[in-house]
Amino acid sequence: MLFELLKLFFALSIPWILGFLSLKMILKNEKYPFFLEASLAYGLGLGALSVLMFVLDMLQVPFSFSNILSACLLIYLIILIALKLKARAGSPLRSLLPNKMNKKIPGISIFQLALIIFILINLYFSFWRALNIPIASWDAFATVAFKAKMFYFEKQIPRLDLLPHKTYPLFTPLIESWICFCLGRWDNQFVKIIFPCALLSFLLISYYFLKTFTNRAYALSGIALLLSSNLFILHSTISYRDFFLLYYNCLAIIFLILWAHFDKNHDLILASLFASLATFVKLEGTAFIAIYLFLILAIYFIKKTNQPKKILKQLVIFIIPVLIIGLGFHIYKHYNGATLQTDSKAQLNLSLTNLHLLKNVISSFKEDFLYTANWHLSWFLLPVAFVLYPKRLKRKEICICLMGILSFILLYMFVAIFTENFIWIAGTSKLTGLSRLLLHFYPLNIYFLILITYPNPFEYHR
Repeated sequence: MLFELLKLFFALSIPWILGFLSLKMILKNEKYPFFLEASLAYGLGLGALSVLMFVLDMLQVPFSFSNILSACLLIYLIILIALKLKARAGSPLRSLLPNKMNKKIPGISIFQLALIIFILINLYFSFWRALNIPIASWDAFATVAFKAKMFYFEKQIPRLDLLPHKTYPLFTPLIESWICFCLGRWDNQFVKIIFPCALLSFLLISYYFLKTFTNRAYALSGIALLLSSNLFILHSTISYRDFFLLYYNCLAIIFLILWAHFDKNHDLILASLFASLATFVKLEGTAFIAIYLFLILAIYFIKKTNQPKKILKQLVIFIIPVLIIGLGFHIYKHYNGATLQTDSKAQLNLSLTNLHLLKNVISSFKEDFLYTANWHLSWFLLPVAFVLYPKRLKRKEICICLMGILSFILLYMFVAIFTENFIWIAGTSKLTGLSRLLLHFYPLNIYFLILITYPNPFEYHR
């Protein structure tokens, strides 16, 4: 058992190092707190590894532990050389810690200790369930595990038109197959290690984000609220793609908010990378690009930016990774007989007669927001906070969160009305379909509630 755990540790360390080195390249002469960098490295590293495996397959390099590891080591070497050259000509590292974080940290109160214990219990449960209960649900098998198993045993990605759900992006099955290459066998339990680790990474990033604009008690309260959602915890233990879409989607929004505040290009680059990786997790990630671009334009409007050259440069910075990863995969699908035209659920029907479905869609959203046991009171509290603190909506971070939430709701309503997905969102087969869609942006609601209830906003400089 110990040897198996060491293999798992190695399997996670390889992409983590890849992500850590990539992050250092992006940050240049600046740095985040170590645990924040470590958490970001996990998400970046898994994304980079999945894209690397995809490129290896396009180059007709068979999947194997040695081939993938060799490719990673080569990239390590290239990045290290680049970092060494930059270090010779660069300036000393500048901390990106807020000024208040550099001050003496007060002791932990009983309330904060209780929150930490609650958080640790939920983390323990996530790891325990993921590593002790094998993949058991239909969607996990059909959309992820079956493909991952094929990649592992076939040592390649078969033609997409031969796979089930052939239009679906490949991030999750590629990473699960990598875990098995490190283990040396297929394992229905250990492949899920990536999910609770993503939960841990996401919670740490969310904590630092909230603490940037509030204090430790509010940030811990936000993490505890996140974990009080049954569905949020469940998806960190099962082999569904939704948790990683949540992960990359919300990180893209987080770094857009940070970019709006501090106007640092590395925040925009990170937002772009996470946005592009979202397109490689689920088809919905491609539709999210429209929301990210809308938020960027809204940020320019809020900040009253009137520098066309600067705007164009920043838009190019954001769009390039999205085009390379997102559009690149769609082109690949086209030449593998797996275009969206072959997926009936992706076909638009813009007939105005579909508007008669709007009443059912609104009713379904209301039922899921308020009457399921998935979200505790968080969605109910959103309009309450809106009414109680209307003046605080002027703060950039709160305004962007709210615009993001409303944009995702409108997007999924549009999808329900004008595509064949109505049956899964508001029709007879909705089951958990809508809840899984709401999960993709559920953390934004928690961020909104914590930020808008914090009474003493401040500005700091990095």
